[in-house]
Amino acid sequence: MLALENVHTHYGRSHVLKGLSIQVGKGDFVALLGRNSVGKSTVLKTVLGLTPATSGHIRYQGQELTRMPPHRIPCLGIGYVPQHNNVFGALSVLDNLKIGMVKTGRRDIDLSPVFELFPKLESRLQQPAGSLSGGERQMVAIGRALVGDPELMLFDEPTAALSPALAHEVGEIIQRIANRGVGVLLVEQNVRIALDHCQRFYILERGTTRYEGTVGSIDDATLFRYLGL
Repeated sequence: MLALENVHTHYGRSHVLKGLSIQVGKGDFVALLGRNSVGKSTVLKTVLGLTPATSGHIRYQGQELTRMPPHRIPCLGIGYVPQHNNVFGALSVLDNLKIGMVKTGRRDIDLSPVFELFPKLESRLQQPAGSLSGGERQMVAIGRALVGDPELMLFDEPTAALSPALAHEVGEIIQRIANRGVGVLLVEQNVRIALDHCQRFYILERGTTRYEGTVGSIDDATLFRYLGL
């Protein structure tokens, strides 16, 4: 469903992604792992056109994304849950969720898929999103992406700054989303949570893929070599 082929991305003179190639199939749950500053979040921003690739190819369901304007990419069925500033704090929870409908062109909003995963939000709809706890804001961010009925979802460190219990809960929720047939590309610093839920993973080092495997295929020596675990 998503394929990056020999992708290079720069921030000014800084060469961040260096010939990166990864794939995510329909219904796949794929994790991107690696130490800090190896380009994991840049992969997601490059897919979305927020940090455009300088060379290589990015294809989604056969359609070239590499030079596509960023505002058109979510309309193809790609949802994004950013790590930072993931809600509009001054807007209500309901208005945050409505933003996820923009690409669908519908006026009616079906929140049942959101409430199925996050029943707590049903009683918070009129509350300003900025007044929620960190875990609740993450629920809103995920719910906003789900309202757009995506076929692929990109998550940028969704467990960052959450308690261990909440981090585990978020991992379970992303697993449930993948079980619905939605492809998932997860950037995650919490390696244990990622490996507990993903089907396949890539380990990045210096902007390129150094290791690719399936869950259960990686040994402790490899984890220590690339991730220091």
